[in-house]
Amino acid sequence: TDRHGFNLNSKEHMTKSLFTMKGSEWRHTRMKLSSAYTTAKVKMMFALVQKCSETLREVVDKYTDDNSVVDVKDFLSRFTVDVIASCAFGIEINSLLDKESTFYRLGAECMELNFTTLLKLFVSNSFPILNNFKLFSFMDPKISNYFTGVVRSAVEYREKHNICRYDFLDLLIKLRQNQSILEEGETPEDLADMAMPGKREGLTIEEIAAETFLFYSAGYETTSNTIVFCLYELACNSKIQDKLSLEVEETLDRHEGKICYQALQEMTYMDQVVCETLRRYPTFPFLSRWCTEDYAVPKSSLSIKKGNHVTIPIYSLHHDPIHFPDPFTFNPDRFSTENCKERHPYAYIPFGEGPRMCIGQKFGLINVKTAVATLVLDYQFSLAPVTDFPLKLTNNACTTVPAKPIKIVFTRRKTKI
Repeated sequence: TDRHGFNLNSKEHMTKSLFTMKGSEWRHTRMKLSSAYTTAKVKMMFALVQKCSETLREVVDKYTDDNSVVDVKDFLSRFTVDVIASCAFGIEINSLLDKESTFYRLGAECMELNFTTLLKLFVSNSFPILNNFKLFSFMDPKISNYFTGVVRSAVEYREKHNICRYDFLDLLIKLRQNQSILEEGETPEDLADMAMPGKREGLTIEEIAAETFLFYSAGYETTSNTIVFCLYELACNSKIQDKLSLEVEETLDRHEGKICYQALQEMTYMDQVVCETLRRYPTFPFLSRWCTEDYAVPKSSLSIKKGNHVTIPIYSLHHDPIHFPDPFTFNPDRFSTENCKERHPYAYIPFGEGPRMCIGQKFGLINVKTAVATLVLDYQFSLAPVTDFPLKLTNNACTTVPAKPIKIVFTRRKTKI
């Protein structure tokens, strides 16, 4: 299969990234970038994530002081953007504290899918010949120039002063200089069948800007929404919330009380809670692929022809009672080792599967777990009366989002559970 791809304006470098590429162009770029997303690289950047989580705790502390009813999407989006800015762009913006952050404001503005943008996408993909005339601009030049300028300044400063910050931008700078970014004994998980002949040129500033902005656009909604949905379910299920809090507390006792990368790997119930959140609320309700060769579906008369468009209904798969009995009940035990063994491996695919699965899966999950661990350790939370129960989802978005804001009340945990 291949990605659907988008017929975007080739002059807009910020829209040209892994998400919009297909074919050999996608394969070549994916090969370059895969080694930047390995477990070792995510672990290397964890200190930056942890620093942002400390600010997150400061912000929530203020909410507990006056028993505020909190729209959690706002501050969790800011937490996510602070992490992305630090790890991908190499700057600290502190949008959690600076409500007027230009970086946050322009990024959020760019993520808004308005009618005009949707119309441009529809026309450009329905009539691809029009793209030869470069009629459509999909990103405000003001936004594109701002983020490209941020990247250019950071790259030039680091190259001039030989600065290494151990973040995603460092890895892209090495790729720009045609250096290897593999650590000793490390192999990128998915490069084995992606080797391409020919010269491998380093990344340009424009390519780095596009990939860092993909880091932003892919993480802005997906990570923050997953944390929001997780908090919602924990607020609805106090026993699950308390069980998770106890696991976090007991695990951190073995790690000097600090949330660290290794501690998160030891939290098995945390993993189950996050997996169940992604089952109930997959970031993308469906995936689209193009069939690149004729395929006969085993044990059926169905065949898929080369060039056919295939839709994978992730939300439906995740709520199929054959694989997930009582599918609308939040039950982390579905993801115990025993239950996972009994289930078809492709019944649960929140990040896709195969060579085109989400390249940033590990980084996204570590952000989610860090935020949830930070909050569930120190706070109890419950739904505000204005929040929908049961939760309703909107039907006019590309990602899974609630129809109305999720509002939660936080209180400090005073005693061990």
